[in-house]
Formats: sequence, structure tokens, C-alpha cells
Amino acid sequence: MKTVKHPKQINNKAAVLIPIVNVDNQLHLLFQIRSHKLKWQPGDICFPGGKIEMEDINPEQTAKRETCEELGLSSNEITILGQLPKFIATLGMIIYPFVGKIDSIDNLKLNFDEVESIFTVPLEWFKKINLYMLQCKLGINQIMIFLITYYPIAQKTGKKDLNI
Repeated sequence: MKTVKHPKQINNKAAVLIPIVNVDNQLHLLFQIRSHKLKWQPGDICFPGGKIEMEDINPEQTAKRETCEELGLSSNEITILGQLPKFIATLGMIIYPFVGKIDSIDNLKLNFDEVESIFTVPLEWFKKINLYMLQCKLGINQIMIFLITYYPIAQKTGKKDLNI
């Protein structure tokens, strides 16, 4: 099977935004559930982001552009707070992660071709969890898997909010 390259994308580099939002005067991380329409990783939980395109000035712009496309925001609604170290994900993809603040999630217009829904998790919750790490060998690669138990607190589908 031949891989077709998108001419505007840099093949093995992507950027993501780890978005911090204010929900009821408490800081939360925003997560996405990828659309089941997608061919690659449908239904996965992730942060907004995507491949770096040739027109992007830098990975930070990619993270903001992709977040705007996926969540229906304008770039001035996102404030980049900092960059985390880049890392190599599965299949050799180099990921550039950025932490940023989104002003409000009240008027998001999810791109349902890419995003099934979103949910938020209070930052406080991460102080209380037990994180389990497994190291596995997959072929010649050593991979780490992080396991946590999480029950969604709130989910936004673009139609209405659901409290679970």
C-alpha cells in the first residue's frame, strides 16, 4: 500500500495544544474525542492539534491553527502559556506540545468532521489520581503505557451539555 503525502504537510511533525479552561471558577484541562468519521485514530481521546503545514510559521502557530479549526475559535481567544519538550510518538511522529489558555468554551463550534465531542477534567483531579505506568516491548520499540481510571465529569457535544 502506497502512502500518499499531503503536499502542504510536513510528514512527521505535529503540534498540540494542552488547553486550560475556566469552568465554574476552577481550572480544567479540555480533551477531545476524535470523530468516528476519521480514518486515523477515530474515537481516541486527545488534545487539539495536528500536522505542521508548510504555511505555518512555527509549531506554536500549528497548535493554535488546529485548535481554531477543531473547536471553532479565533486565534485571539487562545493565549499560549508555554511549550513543553518535544517528544517522539508512535510511528516516529515528532510532537510539539504547547500549554495554552482558552478564554471561554461557552460558544465553541465543534468541527464534527474532526471532533465528536469534548470534555474537561479539573486540574485538581490530577493531584488525586494514581497513575500506573507499564513498559512494553512492541517489535523493536520500547513503549510506555500510562493507565488511569477516569469517569467523565462533563461532556460538551455542541448540542447541549451533559452532566454524567
